[in-house]
Amino acid sequence: MDQQAQFPVKFKDKLQAAGNLVVTFVQRFSSSSEETSTETSTDHPTRKQTTSTDNLRTLRPHVEPLTPSPTWTPPDSCASTLQLTDKELSALASVLPTRFRFASWRLAYATQRDGTSLRTLYRHMPTSAAATGAIVLVRDMHGYVFGVFSPVVPKVTQRYYGTGETCVFRLRPDAVVWRWWADNPQRHAVRSDFFLLSTLESFAVGSSTEHCALWLDEELSRGSSGYCDTFGSPCLASEEDFEVAGVEVWVM
Repeated sequence: MDQQAQFPVKFKDKLQAAGNLVVTFVQRFSSSSEETSTETSTDHPTRKQTTSTDNLRTLRPHVEPLTPSPTWTPPDSCASTLQLTDKELSALASVLPTRFRFASWRLAYATQRDGTSLRTLYRHMPTSAAATGAIVLVRDMHGYVFGVFSPVVPKVTQRYYGTGETCVFRLRPDAVVWRWWADNPQRHAVRSDFFLLSTLESFAVGSSTEHCALWLDEELSRGSSGYCDTFGSPCLASEEDFEVAGVEVWVM
């Protein structure tokens, strides 16, 4: 069966709607009409580009391999439903700012435990000001594990939010992090500080003229990932349109 045929029209409509929302933000904040014309260039980077870590690091020095932190040990509560190892969690901790790395981690939401609903995910997010950071982890049906760290806990909003500490990463099959690329020369008039956009209909990370770094539907069953100007990141999943095997949100 053709890969595209596996995704119903409803899902494709949602992706198109998400793309339209990103375009709206682009049009609102583009710095000039000259930049906007560049946005439609056919030279925009796509999934066909190499994803070699070495090549990415040559082009973009903020691409880093993930290595376990020698000073971080997982708390007893770190029982990942995605079956992540302590070594993988430690590698993930190594990319976080110090104030988050050594904070108390708590598994606030997991699809396996709490059900598959974006609304439920939001309801499980803490409202206390003491919880200021979150890691969203996704595993697709082919075993790829990837996600985003945000210094702001996910919330329902119609505007992009977040800070330059936001980063996206992949833990499996390779462990790599892509940090904010503020001076991305290929950003095609898309503002590089579009970090998170979380509505009741979808959860999006980053922006580009064609893709988000990560996009999840309201049922947390399907997603999309592609080249993203915000981080200079390639497709994080096994393929651009993917089925979700599980989602976790850790707060700290």
